[in-house]
Amino acid sequence: MQPAEKSNDASLAMRWARAILALATVMLIRSAGADGSALEPLDDAAIARLESVFPGASHFAARTGDLPHFRVFKRVGDGDSEELVGFAYYTTDIEKLEKGYKAPINFLVGMTLGGEITGIKLIQHDEPYGYFSIETELFQEQFYGKSILDRFRIGRDIDAISSATMTISSTSRSIRNSGRRIARQYLAESGGS
Repeated sequence: MQPAEKSNDASLAMRWARAILALATVMLIRSAGADGSALEPLDDAAIARLESVFPGASHFAARTGDLPHFRVFKRVGDGDSEELVGFAYYTTDIEKLEKGYKAPINFLVGMTLGGEITGIKLIQHDEPYGYFSIETELFQEQFYGKSILDRFRIGRDIDAISSATMTISSTSRSIRNSGRRIARQYLAESGGS
């Protein structure tokens, strides 16, 4: 094979590699919902999870957005119309780098347009002490009504649990910080305060 032929083969291979990379990038962006498409279908299980963190909602819009979230609606007036009343989101979608003792801890969080947490639900964790810390209803209930503007200080705003400090700290930070990011991104455009 002549040097010119090797150069042409290498050039063709490089063009193919670039085309495949571009196609893979487009497919990844579309699967992540960056084009506005839904990231998660709202089946009965998803709706039940959402209702657990945002009681009284009449409708949930499918998860979309750069910071993936569900829009939460309630019926108003005679019940023929609905208004946006908040958001729900998975903490690991928003705070991807936050992790507990062993791995990321994923909570589904409901939040009003005023930045008040309406509920949290543990979705997944691999924490060695999770069974007596973040899995308990008592731990999760302390977030109800808490503002994302609160400091979430362990031992003051948030109950501390011996032997699970890293797990509790990570969970509290991810709930607070993801709520603040959702608020900055979406509350202003939704008319929230």
